[in-house]
Amino acid sequence: MLSNNIFIVIEGIDGAGKTTISKLLSEKISACFYKTPSGFWLKHRHLVENKSSLIRFLYYSIALIDSSRKISKILKNKAVICDRYIYSTWAYHIAYGCRFLKYIPFYILPIITPDVICYLYVSKEERLKRIINRENNTNKDFDSAALEKIHNIFMEYKDMIVIDTTNLSKEEVIEILYSAIIIHKKYVISGKYER
Repeated sequence: MLSNNIFIVIEGIDGAGKTTISKLLSEKISACFYKTPSGFWLKHRHLVENKSSLIRFLYYSIALIDSSRKISKILKNKAVICDRYIYSTWAYHIAYGCRFLKYIPFYILPIITPDVICYLYVSKEERLKRIINRENNTNKDFDSAALEKIHNIFMEYKDMIVIDTTNLSKEEVIEILYSAIIIHKKYVISGKYER
């Protein structure tokens, strides 16, 4: 068993399976599924989608701070599996023009630090198949060159569990992910988290 207040983040570019895997893992360990941005910030993000990358970065950063506050409250009673967090905010905005973020630490923002960060990725061909079968896509979801750039930025981050989901079933990804989390150096199988 994992501790009841573990905070796990699932990162990755669009089409990697983040939302599906986050929901399934939440069910497996009886955790709260949380997706960023959420609530007000998700409802109004269309207002910034065509703005400069700096305005978008500021918007998503404020949304992330709000989400972190809400996640902190949930963690008092339950584990949280979060679909996207700080790494996505940084990687996407570096790729879209906020290069200064390469030199700024993630946790300059007043947000809680995840216990485990997992990065899912998938081949370009498989990603496109998944995106085509998905609703509410934007033009950016089909920009393979930009998404490859974002993937390369993600791969520079060294403290993530990285899983290629290309030829794996959802069940296989969950088992690999669960095992990786269990053996992650910060956790003990007894269910007590060593902070």
